[in-house]
Amino acid sequence: MNSHLPIALISAAAAVALLLGACGDDDNAAPSPTSSGPTATPLMTQAANETAIAAAEAYLTSEGIDGEKGEFTVPLNCADLTDDSPGKFCVHDSFSTYAPGLVILNFAHKDSPDDNVWVMRLAPDGGDWQVTSAEPFELSE
Repeated sequence: MNSHLPIALISAAAAVALLLGACGDDDNAAPSPTSSGPTATPLMTQAANETAIAAAEAYLTSEGIDGEKGEFTVPLNCADLTDDSPGKFCVHDSFSTYAPGLVILNFAHKDSPDDNVWVMRLAPDGGDWQVTSAEPFELSE
């Protein structure tokens, strides 16, 4: 008896099953959708939106907050500051939000980043970002 015969039969049966599965006519199956373009919803990201940051800084240097004006620090994130970081206000990246249609910046003085935190909301307006509100951060109770 040829020992290769069962293996050949099994391989041939597997090939036929695969072919039938791929070419089978299943009238109950829904047609597969065709993609006409991107369908995924934009997700929030924690990557800083440079255009929104520039608009926020322009607001802080011209309008200010609570009577104080100034620029953002370099680096921007409060957690990354050193004693000689230039700028006046730093951003708490860990609890700021950068989304396609909304940016919420939580920022503070670089000298006391845990005190007097403010919240600034920005929204896209045409090709630019506009500050829609800037107020002290308050925990909701």
